[in-house]
Formats: sequence, C-alpha cells, structure tokens
Amino acid sequence: MQRRQFIRAASLSAAWVGATSSAGAAPRRPLKILVLGGTRFIGVYMTDLALRRGHVVTLFNRGTTNPQLFPKAERLTGDRDGQLDALRGRKWDVVIDDSGFVPRHVRLSAQLLAPNVRQYLFVSSVSVYASFATAPDENSAVGKLADESIETVDENTYGPLKALCEQAAESEMPGRVTVLRPGYIVGPDDNSDRFTYWPARAARGGEMLAPDGPGDAIQFVDVRDLARFTLDLLQNNVVGTFNVVSPPGRFTMGDLLSESMRECAGEAATAAAGGVGSR
Repeated sequence: MQRRQFIRAASLSAAWVGATSSAGAAPRRPLKILVLGGTRFIGVYMTDLALRRGHVVTLFNRGTTNPQLFPKAERLTGDRDGQLDALRGRKWDVVIDDSGFVPRHVRLSAQLLAPNVRQYLFVSSVSVYASFATAPDENSAVGKLADESIETVDENTYGPLKALCEQAAESEMPGRVTVLRPGYIVGPDDNSDRFTYWPARAARGGEMLAPDGPGDAIQFVDVRDLARFTLDLLQNNVVGTFNVVSPPGRFTMGDLLSESMRECAGEAATAAAGGVGSR
C-alpha cells in the first residue's frame, strides 16, 4: 500500500501543469505490451508513448479505425466479442485494455490472457461511483444494475457496466489488475465536445452562457498525463485502483472560460464579454 500511495502521490503532484513532449523515464527493460484498441484517442497516446519509451507493442483491434497509425507496432485483427483467436498461445508482459465497456467482453479477454500475462490494466471511469454527494475515493460504493446481463451502453448503464468490467478483470486475474478511473479526459483528438465546446464557443466571441458560477471547481485529466501515468504504473508493476483527475480546487469554470477567451478569442473578446459570469 505504501508503494502504491507513493507512486500515486508523486504522479499526481507532478502532473496537471500541462503536458510536455518528453517521453518520460526509460524502462529498466522493454515490456511486451498488448493494447486492446490503441488507435482511438486515449489508446493513441498510450501506444505512442509506449513505443517512444522503447517498449514492444502489439495492437489488437478490428482494423477499421486509423489503421495507418503505428507501422512499427505488430497488428492483430479480431473482435472483443468472441473473435479472439489471434491472441491464443501468445505471451505479453502487460495488457492495456482501453476499449472495454461490456463485462462479458472484458471477461473473455482477461480469461484468455490470464495464463500468459503479468498485469492487466483496465481503463474505467469515475462514473462507476454510486453517488457524488461527497467526493468519492477508490473505496466508495459503485453503481449497480438490477439486470447485470444488460450490454446496452447508455447514460444510465455506462458507469455500472464499467464497474462490472473492473470486477470481471479482477475475478480472472486476482491481484494482477490495475484499474484507472479517470474523470473527463481532455486533449488533442478529443471528439466528445464536452471540453472543447468552451474554447470553440469563446472563439465565436460575444456574450455566452456558462454553468453555475465562475468559482465552481472543475476536474479533468489531460490525455497525455493519463498516458504517462499508465506507463509509469506498468513499468513499476503497480496494481490497485486509482482515481485519475486534477487535484480538488486546482481549476474553476471561470479559469476555463477566461483562458479560452484569451487564447481563442483574444483580449478584445474578454473585454466585450465583460468578464466571466453565470446565467
């Protein structure tokens, strides 16, 4: 536990001030890494960083999203939904599962890979928590589904399904699973429009609506920081569950809007808007 807390604290205190182009610490020895996905948003940054740190990377996916990426990585074609033959009989040091949303799919891959990998890292979400009435920690209760056989992912099932995915991985590889629970993941190539809406709206200028008040705290994680944290955990063989968000009170909604105005619309737009407020 002390080792886990040290690495978590060091990573969180050093991050969040903005991503850099550095690949970070070189591993003691290259790892053989299997990425389940790897060619969309967070998977792209994790795969890129792994390669830049000198690891040997294999990508397993359907080959339909950004197939031109990472020509130096081995590519295996298949599907999470039972089409896993390309993985049979292969050995890797670690697995990065950044594409698991359905517990049955996660169980299938973890069960197949369990005899031949050391560590399984699953990218989950803070949406697993049952309540945000108080700030949850990693031991807080997670949401549940009345029918755990549901595989439809929507705004009501996403969090509980992610929690069941975590449990599926741990049941197949007890004591060898790392779970990351990020909040909003932001950065280049984010196509969700949850975060990028604000700088895009600021660039249009004029009066704009904003939620709540300018002093309200917000939390998020840059995708490049998330990738570094992931690789650091794998290189140090750290298991456990981690909330991955910016520190409480570090950023506010007013900070985001003011900075968006300055960067995207210039000082004139800030003056025209008359400051940042809420309506």
